[in-house]
Amino acid sequence: GVRCTNYFGDRFQGTTIDNAKWSENDANDYIAQNNKLYISGGNNDWVSCALVSNQTFTRADYMLEFTYKPINQPYTMLGFKDASGGYSYTKFIYAIYCAGNNIYIYEDGTNRGAVGYTMTNNNRYDLRIALNSTQGAKYYLKPDTSDIWTQIYNSTYSTEGSLKAGFTHYVRSFELDDIFIDKKSFDSENDGSD
Repeated sequence: GVRCTNYFGDRFQGTTIDNAKWSENDANDYIAQNNKLYISGGNNDWVSCALVSNQTFTRADYMLEFTYKPINQPYTMLGFKDASGGYSYTKFIYAIYCAGNNIYIYEDGTNRGAVGYTMTNNNRYDLRIALNSTQGAKYYLKPDTSDIWTQIYNSTYSTEGSLKAGFTHYVRSFELDDIFIDKKSFDSENDGSD
């Protein structure tokens, strides 16, 4: 799993989503918490099943980490979105798009392409987006059972200064746990390990 932080984090303990931390958009009750988040489905759109931090983060050398487990080839985008309202994937400045078992990078709704890494249903993965202090971000992934991070994309896109963390979901089920934002504590030019 992902390590502790003292800046922002949620292990989703208990059965109630912390409304002080999160803005939930889920009219059909697809998002449930029970010591992790379980997303049981979606509405085949990118706006009606989402969870976004209430806190806005000012761009700096921050990294967002989360543990993700696909259940049945879900379609979901996770990462940093802009500070405006709404939940569409086009508002996510930096997003890891889990499309079935394939992984793509999306930035402000623009597909940057597949990263050549696939996921297996019911396996846990740690995902990381590390902001650069003034522009761009680096994306990392590793199986939850490994200590080795793999950089999957290096972006120079965007100088957007105000960001929120979260996900927006299209269809099918997955689990999400251990979301943290903290100052980078690694050399991002290397493998991204702590």
